[in-house]
Amino acid sequence: MSELVPKEAPWIERSDATTPYAMTLIDLHSMAWDFGIQLSDRAIKVLHAMADAMNRLDTPMDRSGEPERVARDICEALKPGEQPETEVGNILRPLVSLLDAETLRELLTITEDMLDLNLRLKRATDVGEYIDLTLEEGSRTADMVLLLVRDEVRGRFADFLKDLVPTGNLIDDIQDLREDHQEGEKALKPSLGFYLRAIATAFKGLLKLGIQYPNKRLLPHFALRIVTKFLDIQIPRRFLPKISDAQEERTRYLLEEIRAKNTLSESS
Repeated sequence: MSELVPKEAPWIERSDATTPYAMTLIDLHSMAWDFGIQLSDRAIKVLHAMADAMNRLDTPMDRSGEPERVARDICEALKPGEQPETEVGNILRPLVSLLDAETLRELLTITEDMLDLNLRLKRATDVGEYIDLTLEEGSRTADMVLLLVRDEVRGRFADFLKDLVPTGNLIDDIQDLREDHQEGEKALKPSLGFYLRAIATAFKGLLKLGIQYPNKRLLPHFALRIVTKFLDIQIPRRFLPKISDAQEERTRYLLEEIRAKNTLSESS
């Protein structure tokens, strides 16, 4: 790995990363780098196909009025063999085409668990149950990511992801619950009790992640990312971390993959 140079990480316009999942993919690549792992082109392609599918499935799952039917369609589309000609099947086809039959069967098991958790989260009205389900949903999401890149991600970074994704999932819910409740997607009504308990749980998770992360100089950057996320603004350019030439090259490659995938999605 080349030495760090006084160069800012590539500036990412919101038009470049049109979904939160695309931004998450960029973060995953950068974090892997700090753990000494350079994700292969295939890993990037598979994770991007997964991220794109998850983003595009949000709408039918949350707003179709028939989440149980959509969940069944998702499970059907992940079974090895001929893919169904449905909206869900078309969304999942790029991901399914990259996976072998054994991986698809394992992915189906994880997905069934995640869909069950998602439906339970929609109906949950108890604060403690809601937070527990949110963390469990994040844990199964981490299992999905690790399944898709199991040949490349293990050890300390795998352990880090198992803690990162549940905490990140809870932080997203702290930000989104009010809107989700107003739109009828979640039964739990936001309350002071929810926010106090959820923030305390998330803060404890963040402290653990800070201890685990090898590149301590980036911790202020990550803290700023969380603050700007809640304010719905981008980090100013001058606060972007410095990176190596090699990492910059890989990040720009990843951006091109995202742009190309977004173009394909918009045209399909």
